Amino acid sequence: MKKFRVEKSYNNIKEVDIIRETDSFVYVTGNRGKEIREAKNTTYDAYCDTFDEAKNCLLKISLGKIKRLEYQLEKEKETFENIEKLNQNEKANEN
Repeated sequence: MKKFRVEKSYNNIKEVDIIRETDSFVYVTGNRGKEIREAKNTTYDAYCDTFDEAKNCLLKISLGKIKRLEYQLEKEKETFENIEKLNQNEKANEN
C-alpha cells in the first residue's frame, strides 16, 4: 500500500510503501528490514493518502508561516513609526 509522507521541516513529499495502518499509526519497513511503527501525524511528519492531500498539507503550513510573518512585519512597522515620532522627552512605548 502506498502513502505520501510529508516532511514538514523540509517541505518535502515522499512516496512510501506501508505494510499496514491503524487509525493513528502506519507501519513501514525500517533501514534494517524490521517493521517500524510511526504516528500518522506529528510535529515533523504526516502521512497522506494522495499526493494532492500531501501538497495541501504543505501549502497550509506555508500559508500559516506567511500570515505569522505578515503579522510580525506589521507590528515592527508600528514600532518603527512610534520610534520616528519620538521627541527627546518621550518614551517609545507611549501612545
